[in-house]
Amino acid sequence: AESGVRGKVALGKVAGYGLQGGEAKVYASHELGPSAAQRAKVKAAAEAASASRPGRGKRPRSQLSEAERSARLAEMQTSALEHESHRRELKARHATDKARDASDGPEKKPAQDPSFLRAMERDVYTSGNIDMEERVKRNRQNHQKNLGSDSFMRR
Repeated sequence: AESGVRGKVALGKVAGYGLQGGEAKVYASHELGPSAAQRAKVKAAAEAASASRPGRGKRPRSQLSEAERSARLAEMQTSALEHESHRRELKARHATDKARDASDGPEKKPAQDPSFLRAMERDVYTSGNIDMEERVKRNRQNHQKNLGSDSFMRR
């Protein structure tokens, strides 16, 4: 009598391994995890631990006298005024620089058509009147590195 599974041998159950029989309890989704009593116990222990360490958490603020408070306020206000005046200075300087650049005209601006760059690139990479064979020989060391006997250049 085959049970539909071929190639497997049914072994006897070893105590302590696998499903152990008995009624399987069906759990609802609200029953999963620790019980409500266990959660309450852990929460109470955490609250007791935090109550035993009063220095933990937020630091208490030092109370300032009225004179200290007004001195700090005045200092902050002067700092804010200095900061704002510095910002205005920078903004005005930027505007004047921008206006000066616009008024300089095209003679101060770089050329829109950089033909000199194309000419330089042609001179550097093609080196004038050499042919393709000379260029390949010149750049040969850059093409095939560390290939040993497999290099097609050595064949």
